[in-house]
Amino acid sequence: RRLQPGSFDHEIVSAEFAVINFEIAYAMGEEALMRQTSAGLRERFERLQPGSEGQQRRQAFFLNRLHRDLGRAALQNGDAAAAVFLFFALRKG
Repeated sequence: RRLQPGSFDHEIVSAEFAVINFEIAYAMGEEALMRQTSAGLRERFERLQPGSEGQQRRQAFFLNRLHRDLGRAALQNGDAAAAVFLFFALRKG
């Protein structure tokens, strides 16, 4: 099925791939690539307007996954305050 540009499904698939790219960069220890792939990503997820409960769950799942990954990266870099913020304060769903 072809996704219509601008639709929720099109936008969330694009954002999901960005999360996966961040996770790959994290696994490789590529901090510059991590910063590049995560720039504005949370805001992209928050701008999405899910039309159904299933879309809301999908949005929350990847937003939580992004926060977890960003929190792990912050912990690895010794920034406990940022990690706590990402793990708890931003958690949705």
